[in-house]
Amino acid sequence: MTAAHSQINAGILERPAREPTLAKDTDWAGLWFNIMESEAGEFVGMRAGQRAPGAARPTWLFHSHAAYDGLGWFATLLRKEMPSTRIRIPRLKEAERPSLLRQVYALLRLLTRKPQAAAMWNTWDATWQAPPGGAAAGSAVAVHAFSSAATRQLSAVAGSQKISLNSLLLATLGRVSEALLQGGPAFWMVPVNMRGPVKLAKETGNHTSYLQIQTGVDVTPRKLHEQVKEKLSRLEHWGGWLFANSGRVVRYSGMKWLYHRELARTKGRPWVGAFSNLGAWENCGEWFVCPPVAKACPLGVGVVICDGALLLTIDAHPSIARDATWTQRLMDHWVAELDRLIA
Repeated sequence: MTAAHSQINAGILERPAREPTLAKDTDWAGLWFNIMESEAGEFVGMRAGQRAPGAARPTWLFHSHAAYDGLGWFATLLRKEMPSTRIRIPRLKEAERPSLLRQVYALLRLLTRKPQAAAMWNTWDATWQAPPGGAAAGSAVAVHAFSSAATRQLSAVAGSQKISLNSLLLATLGRVSEALLQGGPAFWMVPVNMRGPVKLAKETGNHTSYLQIQTGVDVTPRKLHEQVKEKLSRLEHWGGWLFANSGRVVRYSGMKWLYHRELARTKGRPWVGAFSNLGAWENCGEWFVCPPVAKACPLGVGVVICDGALLLTIDAHPSIARDATWTQRLMDHWVAELDRLIA
């Protein structure tokens, strides 16, 4: 581990200022994570880690999502590990922004969507609160590494169905997790990398929008893939981008009001979890990655392909799991489902 990593490997983040300094180049999307910290005491550190030879678990590094998005931080880590290699951050396939009118229309559709609480995990503790001083990184984490050969097989299965590997992975996870949920639809936050048509002052900053994707036992990989395509065609990621950056208009105080409003409208359960895929990277070694978790989004799932190998991470918030036993069981069911596809 390099010296550059030592300040972020303890799983405790420096608490944000109550009222951040706002500048022309403010990362407005990142400020939502400041609000989660200051208003709810949540730990908003993304995790990434490598396993030493023979080790069962990675050595985890953390950094606040307020400063980077997942791709931005991962690229930063790789640039520190491989300073002589040019590390490029992936871009959205869209080359240009849609018209402002179409973006605003997408935002209005998002704002007028009927609020609905997401399903709760069977183990969800509605009374959970962060301890005094704020939460730290949890330990309810499970990882799994597929071989390069198995990864190629899974990609071939997805290709034979004319869908993305991402759709295959999320649909299978949704299917095996359905029995652990109750009381509503399984809404997942699926981040969308907006780099390309969006260019912030800081290349590694929060260029992330999101889609609301629903899973279930009857949501096949094909149905989920079509759901993603339809939402992208309706520019829901652009509506999400305007919402994520609404602080430009409503300022920080307005963002805090929107944060509490959305929690109230969804009974504190807007999401069952976040499913983040950082794509494929070469010559980088084995890395596991995962987005932060919160009571309002209590499961984090991170997917990355390093040197041809698919690497999975699941992290559970303490409101649904006290240790890794619960998370490992879910990972085992998910992996078994994927293994059946390539058996």
